[in-house]
Amino acid sequence: SDYDWGSSVQPTVDGGFIITGSTTSFGSGRTDVWLIKTDFQGNEEWNRTFGGGGDDRGFSVQQTVDGGFIITGETGSFGSGRADVWLIKTDGQGNEEWRKTFGEGWGRSVQQTVDGGFIVTGRDGDVFLFKTNELGNI
Repeated sequence: SDYDWGSSVQPTVDGGFIITGSTTSFGSGRTDVWLIKTDFQGNEEWNRTFGGGGDDRGFSVQQTVDGGFIITGETGSFGSGRADVWLIKTDGQGNEEWRKTFGEGWGRSVQQTVDGGFIVTGRDGDVFLFKTNELGNI
């Protein structure tokens, strides 16, 4: 009923799709990260929101080797309370396993690395690139 947008779509191993973006129609804050799983025909299987009282946005999503998902974006609800880089790991049903914030900035793209960790790029006035382990620790 309000503003909703998609930022990233990726195929999943089951032939469906995973989508992330942002919603002001659902969730707990003004703008929340939105994660939507569809089947191969685009029919929704489930959706989840992540956020708090501030503005939170999802910009990139990937399926992980364990069948879950990794999302990066920005959060105004957690961390410093300003626009911090946000990394969210979910299980295969979109249930949050962990979340991390990293300074001010926006996480624009995330990929899983061969060692099970993650590499994130984005901007904080300048381009940044950082690597985490499988638990999201730098």
